[in-house]
Amino acid sequence: MGRQRFLSQAFSLPTERDAHPSSVADRPSGPERGVGSPLTLVTARGEGARVFTARTGDGHLVEFSETFEAGQRVLSVATLLGCPARCAFCDAGGHYEGRLTASEILDQADWLIERARAAETASTGSNIELHLTRMGEPSFNPDVLVALRALLGRHALPDLGVVVSTIAPAQTERFLEALIGLASLYAPGRLRLRISLQTTDEVARSRLVPVRTQGLAEVAAYGERFAAASGSKVTLVFLAAEGLPIDARAISRRFSPAFFRVRLQALLPTVAGQHSGLSALTAVGDAAALEGLAGGFREAGYEVEAVPGSVAEVAAGAGCGQYVSGGREQLRPRRTAGVTR
Repeated sequence: MGRQRFLSQAFSLPTERDAHPSSVADRPSGPERGVGSPLTLVTARGEGARVFTARTGDGHLVEFSETFEAGQRVLSVATLLGCPARCAFCDAGGHYEGRLTASEILDQADWLIERARAAETASTGSNIELHLTRMGEPSFNPDVLVALRALLGRHALPDLGVVVSTIAPAQTERFLEALIGLASLYAPGRLRLRISLQTTDEVARSRLVPVRTQGLAEVAAYGERFAAASGSKVTLVFLAAEGLPIDARAISRRFSPAFFRVRLQALLPTVAGQHSGLSALTAVGDAAALEGLAGGFREAGYEVEAVPGSVAEVAAGAGCGQYVSGGREQLRPRRTAGVTR
């Protein structure tokens, strides 16, 4: 299976025909039979939070996961084989091997969703979210658009939320425009967008995310358009790490609470983070410690999620790319909330 290289293909809104790749039609069911062709389940790790690895038909390793957050089952799938972005906190960078096909993305999603359905009897999907964020920047892969089109009505879960998470790289405008087109096809609020700004300081952002990204003004303009098309506020994600400025006033000058909400996310341990000298601002699981940051955003009128992470996520190695990169074995032991990792 040939692997097309990074940003080598034009982007357009997928058609109905594109949205039904034939290679997943005969997918085996059940975890004991693997994730399906062309993915085959290799391992499952963790309790409470779980990380799964599988191999593609041409032997590449893929990670996907299941975690729990505020009563929701969060299913996260990979969109790339590694990632070329090399973000300072992410173990998925540094070993980019190409894009996943729409079929390979859907195989992960199908297997995780069917597994979740078995656990959530009589669910309409309201307590299940599918995230295209586990490994790789989605906007670097046009097959993500094909997979998103295919997910429409695929699992008869009318309340299933689908979340695309991006660092908003420069020169991905075609992908982002097509994403707005897809948002209008989903029921209001079902296709959601997260934009990982990580910090309100542009210099610090460029160090954390060493690819050229869209400026705050561009992100704000696009986010308002996506929110209007999707019927859902865009979530701005910030990383709670020592020395990273997170200034609610700077955000409120550009981003209206009518179109945007805020997510404050704890820094989970990764090899990349350790090598970059990043330190967590709060202990894993300590929601109260994030409230100081959250208060400023709430006063400015934003809805705020404060996400401290969990011991289960740390124990499972839920940081993106830890098993594919071998980073899980390289993490220096460190004691957090009574658990040595």
